[in-house]
Amino acid sequence: MIRCHRWFLFCVLLIGAACLSPAERQAALFAQADAAAKAGDLPRAIAQLKTAVGYDPSDVEAVTRLAEVLIGADLAWEAKVLLDRFPADAKRDDRFLNLKARLLIRFGRLAEALPILLALDARGGADPTTVEAAVEAWVARKAEPAEFPDLPGAWRLALVGECLEGQDPDLAAQWLRTVPGDSSQEEKLSERVLAAVLQSDDSDLSDSVVALAGIGDTANKALTLRRHLASRKNWSELHRVEERFLADYPGHSAWSEVALAKAWRSLRAGDPQAAERLAAKVAALDPESVEPLVVRGLALRERGREGEARKALELALALDPTNVTARRALLGQEQEPGAIRLDLNLRGANLENR
Repeated sequence: MIRCHRWFLFCVLLIGAACLSPAERQAALFAQADAAAKAGDLPRAIAQLKTAVGYDPSDVEAVTRLAEVLIGADLAWEAKVLLDRFPADAKRDDRFLNLKARLLIRFGRLAEALPILLALDARGGADPTTVEAAVEAWVARKAEPAEFPDLPGAWRLALVGECLEGQDPDLAAQWLRTVPGDSSQEEKLSERVLAAVLQSDDSDLSDSVVALAGIGDTANKALTLRRHLASRKNWSELHRVEERFLADYPGHSAWSEVALAKAWRSLRAGDPQAAERLAAKVAALDPESVEPLVVRGLALRERGREGEARKALELALALDPTNVTARRALLGQEQEPGAIRLDLNLRGANLENR
């Protein structure tokens, strides 16, 4: 009796299934697979989806769902084979193509994945997780810009960030130099890359770093490069960077500091006219600042304009009676090395470096 009852139920189910339309049948199988997957029963979910694929091997939804579950069950290779066997004339949607691209990337077939990704990106269908997987793979294999000349700018920026995360600032610099356009994200990354390259570079300043510093021309980048050049005693390049900074960023908070450092350097290099000119500009910005008055006074004295020099030095001493440089200059001791060492050291410019 029980056996007959079971057979009866089985026949009812078969008849019910036969009465379903193909779309309803697929929907029922998808629902059963989803329920099994949520319950952690991946083998049952796979079985249901394989049944769905068996009904229609060209059903992109069924194939994609099955591939995703196979990947979740650590059967990525089987998922790849499934997608590779998908009928060539069947319709493929963006979800399917993103999944196929991720699988190709996973198995190191980046050259095959790239055309798919570029096509997806062209119509706005590239999934961020797919792009991220590609970026990580490219960085892992240390791919250089020459290998992938057609990558979108946003992907190149992502490559720069990934290179920085992977502690490879040199590769990050290479990619950043190929980024088209000018954006705030590019500026921030370029500053990070420059700082990372400079910190990791134990040799003399390289051409790549100088070129990198020119990307975007931000003030902060110029200041970072300036500190590096000063620490390496690369005075000729430092002169160029400071000249450009002073010309491009007259309103920057560090403008006076850079101008005064350059003024001291000009004074020690025997160019009092340049020193006076820079000191006068700083003094015009801050009339109560002592240091530009001292520099101007010393520069005027070097030029033989003693009366003007004394006025500038006396004003500096009146503003700051403790200023050793101004006091010694007025006493005729400005030629003593100790007289200006304090001011030079304040600007990171000791005498030995001049």
